[in-house]
Amino acid sequence: MLENGMVLEMDRHLKQLEKEPVCPVCGALCETVYLDGREVIGCNECVLDDFRAIEIGEWMAQQEAEQNK
Repeated sequence: MLENGMVLEMDRHLKQLEKEPVCPVCGALCETVYLDGREVIGCNECVLDDFRAIEIGEWMAQQEAEQNK
């Protein structure tokens, strides 16, 4: 027979699995969140809106152009 504490822990775990996974920053449904150390900084929806991707060659050319000014 399972102990009462074990049953309560199992019940808590199952209820957590039933919840929709939402970003704690923006509230959007998500499957992945990004961390800075142990702090959540956002999900694909809110983090990627703040950042942009750039090819490394283009970035290096921009850095060189700024240094030559």
